[in-house]
Amino acid sequence: MTPVKRESPRRPRARAGGSPPEAAPGRAGGQQVPHTSALTFVEAIRSVRRARAERRISSEREADVLFMVETLRSACAVFALTPAVLHRAEQPFADDLLGSLDALHVATAAELRRELGGEWVVFATDQRVRRSAAGMGFRLEPL
Repeated sequence: MTPVKRESPRRPRARAGGSPPEAAPGRAGGQQVPHTSALTFVEAIRSVRRARAERRISSEREADVLFMVETLRSACAVFALTPAVLHRAEQPFADDLLGSLDALHVATAAELRRELGGEWVVFATDQRVRRSAAGMGFRLEPL
């Protein structure tokens, strides 16, 4: 799940005070910078390493995918698992079958929105994540 802030082209919003530097909204060449949880990369890298350990992928494929993960990380504003994120993840969601790691992703999106303001879009395909994010008022992609 990757939340992306959508700003009005007429009046960009300023960063709210107190947010960590890695959560700062950014632009690269006029484009919005995706924001995501630090957990995104832990999950991705662990999945690749597990696939290699189970011999489902070659060492060459592992290296290629890890390079792609690092390329994605460098293009994102990465939001830490803060105490506020952890606390929100413990609270009820629209879909309380949501797993712990997915709850951390949705909680990260909620905290980004709370700290930085503006309209956010959540990119997710998992139906529990989508229901939980929609229940918090996020717009969803892909439709």
